[in-house]
Amino acid sequence: MWAATNGTKFEALFITQLGAPTTIIGWANTVAAGTEVLVMLQVDRFIRRFDSTKALILAFSLNACSLIYLLISPSISAIFVMKVIAALGNSFYMLSFVAFIVERAPSGQSTTVLALFGTTANALVTIVVSPFMGYLFDLVGPYWLYVIAFGGFASGALIMYFTVERRRQHGGSGNPPAPAFPKP
Repeated sequence: MWAATNGTKFEALFITQLGAPTTIIGWANTVAAGTEVLVMLQVDRFIRRFDSTKALILAFSLNACSLIYLLISPSISAIFVMKVIAALGNSFYMLSFVAFIVERAPSGQSTTVLALFGTTANALVTIVVSPFMGYLFDLVGPYWLYVIAFGGFASGALIMYFTVERRRQHGGSGNPPAPAFPKP
């Protein structure tokens, strides 16, 4: 998923190619950040009520959905819609990712596992994939990088569903040992 979504880092270039003034880039990011903060305050309640797996599936699904309008109608307004819906997904992703790792990490090793997956693995993927995504951007333009990102998010949701959630529904070992955010 990290590899597939790496191409969205060229978003500012995409916005300028769509003809927007550079101030739009700042406003798009401001709207997204504001949305993330407001939603993030509520996400832990969702995780307590459902669980981190369902929250991760929702995060990936929201991010995939955020790209649909942009892929159908690449425009500045579509960028804003994408940013708001993606901000919802990112809010769920950040908290549910931490909860998912903490619930499954060996006892006393959650910070190490979080560092490995949250920072180190993501950085290594960025180091390897960014030059390729830059090449693809030059070769086919930004639109196809968003198609790849859609595939990454959709794959993430499906993989989480079939490897963790569905197994748990059928009595498999997908259950976490203890919730990261205990119910009050």
